[in-house]
Amino acid sequence: MRIALIAWLVALANARADAGSFELSEPAAPPPREIVEQGGEPVYYRLPPQTVHWISRSALGLHSRMTGENDHAFTLDALLGRLIRFGRPSSYGLWIEGGYSYVMGREHLAVFGIGLAQSKPGFVSTKFAIIPHLIAGRIDDEMRTGVRTSLIIANFEIAHQIAFSADRPIHELHLVMTFPFVSGLR
Repeated sequence: MRIALIAWLVALANARADAGSFELSEPAAPPPREIVEQGGEPVYYRLPPQTVHWISRSALGLHSRMTGENDHAFTLDALLGRLIRFGRPSSYGLWIEGGYSYVMGREHLAVFGIGLAQSKPGFVSTKFAIIPHLIAGRIDDEMRTGVRTSLIIANFEIAHQIAFSADRPIHELHLVMTFPFVSGLR
């Protein structure tokens, strides 16, 4: 009987050894992944991800005809557009805007322009743009079309405008301050 008991215990021990233990083994760790950075430097990752920004401009200023006479008038512009940067780290881009221009007592114009701009990210930053605009509307109670070439530096715009009609072209100077600022540029 003792031999049977010993044989039974040996068989039971062999069965447990074949079944394994009830503890799970430690899993093998996968090899570490290799991460390749896609920027020139770590500053690249801190830049704003947007490359397209809304722009809204309202401007007040002086509009003057180049006739040799004292012919000046108040002007108001309201424009909306987009600045499309040439890449995430770039401070250069394409400035597209359109809107309305009013010269007191004589002009109501639709304005549309596309030009090049330079603006660093930040709420208070230097803005520089050269934008040729197409203009169309009523000037001196006549429908006219023309071109306005604008130079924008910070919050100031100086532009030369030429409007064409059947009898003669009208050359004008457009000096405005963007009020309160060009919004949307970051």
